[in-house]
Amino acid sequence: MNRIFFILLTSFLFTQCSVSKNNSSTQPKKLNENEQQEIAVSKNNQEKQLNGIWHFEYFTMNIQNVNLLFPFSVPTLNFDIKNKQFSGTTGCNNISGKIMLNADKIQFIEPIMMTRMSCNARGEAIFVEYLKQIQSYSIEGQILKLIGLEGKPYFIMKRSEG
Repeated sequence: MNRIFFILLTSFLFTQCSVSKNNSSTQPKKLNENEQQEIAVSKNNQEKQLNGIWHFEYFTMNIQNVNLLFPFSVPTLNFDIKNKQFSGTTGCNNISGKIMLNADKIQFIEPIMMTRMSCNARGEAIFVEYLKQIQSYSIEGQILKLIGLEGKPYFIMKRSEG
């Protein structure tokens, strides 16, 4: 009986030590003040790069001709990072709304305000629907990739020159 008790006790202590080790190794590392400042500066720089006007280049998942999708003009997005807002066009109608930003994460907050002019722009509905699904972004030079739910770019935009 003592032997069984000893085995159970040893097994229990071993299990507790394993759990304690695992918990301590998964604790996030506390950052010192300099590391926290570096992360904040990097985040602010990334968000500042987003500021300004971007012109639609193409959908990554729709290979239709841009001129057929947007016969009047291509969509634009103008990001106002300071006020956490965006405005622009869908290729025909004006749009605007709020955005939520955190480093490379972005969300277009609904409702997205949009004028209701009658236009025959096939791409307009696709553009707005994709916009609602955007979760993050990446900027490479003058190119903005707006990335959707699956981690894939939904559309590509180019920084306005001027």
